[in-house]
Amino acid sequence: FSLGLGQINGAGFFFDVLGSDDYGSTSNDSFGRAVLTLIGRDQPGLVRAVAAAIAGHGGNCLESRMCRLGGEFAGIVRLDIE
Repeated sequence: FSLGLGQINGAGFFFDVLGSDDYGSTSNDSFGRAVLTLIGRDQPGLVRAVAAAIAGHGGNCLESRMCRLGGEFAGIVRLDIE
């Protein structure tokens, strides 16, 4: 599964998405729940770009934690994907 977030506002990001099959959900949705992790260069507008990419793929952010870690932007987002 990919949200196409390899580049956000010109900054390269490592990202990984764990889908419902990866963590044992029994949801019957077309995709269900997922966890997105991000790390990359911090910059203005980054959270807005991540949220827009998620929404553009039919996703909804259920919960998130984002911070600067070692001088980089780091985030983990729990999603519901339609």
